[in-house]
Amino acid sequence: MVDHKNQLVIGSGLLALTLVLTASYSRSSNPQSNNSATTLNPPATTSDFKPTQAQQLWLAMDEAEKNGHYDEALASNHAIQAAYGNLYLINYRAGRLYSLKENHAAALESYQKASALAPGAMAPLNAMAASYIALEKPDLAIKTSLAVLVIDPMNSIANRRLAELYVLSRQYLMAEPYYLKMLALTPEDLDIGAQYAWCLYYQGRLDQAQKVFGTILTAAPSHTSSLVGWNLCDSAKTVTKKGAKS
Repeated sequence: MVDHKNQLVIGSGLLALTLVLTASYSRSSNPQSNNSATTLNPPATTSDFKPTQAQQLWLAMDEAEKNGHYDEALASNHAIQAAYGNLYLINYRAGRLYSLKENHAAALESYQKASALAPGAMAPLNAMAASYIALEKPDLAIKTSLAVLVIDPMNSIANRRLAELYVLSRQYLMAEPYYLKMLALTPEDLDIGAQYAWCLYYQGRLDQAQKVFGTILTAAPSHTSSLVGWNLCDSAKTVTKKGAKS
């Protein structure tokens, strides 16, 4: 089936690239034209900049958000949308503003609109998963995070979220491959390493868990989570040995 939406996006991108290259070629192939432009149209300075209505609204939205005035920021956001249409950046920003207001249902709706406008974008999908968690819908958060990994298998946000969601539901074996992916991405992250070790611990794989905790403690002797984990592994192994002897 022909994906007309993707063809439209690709076509628009090629048109924009063609226009840029054409303009660049025209300037490079006509030095006199370049000189005339420099003489007649000197580079604009900051004082010459006059923001458009949309830019003014966006600046107002930025300022309102910075000051914690989220309703005011959303009003600017909606004004931009009313004037300029249903655009990705506007919907994604609205989602963030609703999240800051802790209106997670509205945030989810905005992120869904943004995702529909840019199906390959990771940010709105990851944000949707966060909204589902806030709305206490972990199954949908898992489903959305898995959709991210279809597009980007090593996406750090989605992999971490899946690992943590499976741990919270005590599905430790399901969590393990996502921790391994994260460690492949950032092996220097000791906190992720400790979470992986705990995942092993709760599966009853005490030797493996203690080995990971020990590796972390070699690099960071005061790493609290790893200290606790190492000691628990040691205690559990001691109890198991005593039980075997008796």
